[in-house]
Amino acid sequence: MGYIADRETANVADILDRPVWSSLTSCQAGFALGCGRARRFMPEAGPFAASRDDSPDSIADLERLISAQGGEATLMQAGDTPDLPGLPIVETAPAVQMVAGPQLQPGLSDCAFRLTGTDAPEMQLLAALVEPGPFEPLTHLLGRFWGIRRSGQLIAMAGERFRQPGFTEISAVSVHPEYRGQCLGSTLVRHTAAHIVARGDIPYLHVLADNTIAMRIYECLGFRIRTDMTVTWLSAMADADRTEVSSSASGKIYTVEGT
Repeated sequence: MGYIADRETANVADILDRPVWSSLTSCQAGFALGCGRARRFMPEAGPFAASRDDSPDSIADLERLISAQGGEATLMQAGDTPDLPGLPIVETAPAVQMVAGPQLQPGLSDCAFRLTGTDAPEMQLLAALVEPGPFEPLTHLLGRFWGIRRSGQLIAMAGERFRQPGFTEISAVSVHPEYRGQCLGSTLVRHTAAHIVARGDIPYLHVLADNTIAMRIYECLGFRIRTDMTVTWLSAMADADRTEVSSSASGKIYTVEGT
C-alpha cells in the first residue's frame, strides 16, 4: 500500500500545500473557472478558489477571478492567507491537514452504498442539517460518495472532494443527529478510504484546528497531521449579510459528526 512516506516530499508539498489549486489544474480541471495564475471551482460545485502562489501577479489574478463571480469564495492553503485588498475577509480560521499513515485501517462496510445524482437532494438536506462544510448542488459530482440508510432515510454520508494525482480528500462526513454515537461517521470514512486506497491514491482530509475531538477520531483511524492550514472566507456583500455568512461559515466544517 502506498502511503505518504513513499512519495517524494517536494512533490507532496507541491500538491497538498495548495490542494484547491492542484485539484483544479489536474484531476478536476473540468470544474475550474479561470486561467493564468488563479482558479476556482464553478460555484455550483463548491466555493473554493486558489492562486498558483502568493506572488503579486497571482494574487491580482485571484482577486479579479473572485470579484467576477460576485466576490465570495473560500480559500484554503498551508501557511497564512495572502492579503486581497479588494475583497473583505469574513473570517479566518486555522486548520490542519491530516494524511493517512501506515496505521490506517481502511475497511469496506456492507451497510454503505454508492450515492448517485438521484440521492443528491437528500445529500443536500443532510449537509444543511449537519453543516459538515460547503455542499453545493453539484458537489456530489466531485467524486464518489457513500451513504447509510435506515428505514429508507439517508442518515449518514461521506465522500471525495479535492482530487489530485495520487491523492484524494475525504469530505462531507455527516451523520444525522438522531443517529450519532453509532460509529457511522467512522465507518464511512474507513469505507471511503478503502476505495481511495484501492485505486492507488492516498486519503487525506482537513479539520479546523479547534476541533480536537474530530482530530482524535481521525488519529484513531490512522490519519496523522501533515501541516497547518488556513481557511479564509471572503465576501463582498453588505455588512449585514456578511454577519450572517460569518455566523455559519466555520460552524462544524471539516468534522466527523457524531461518530
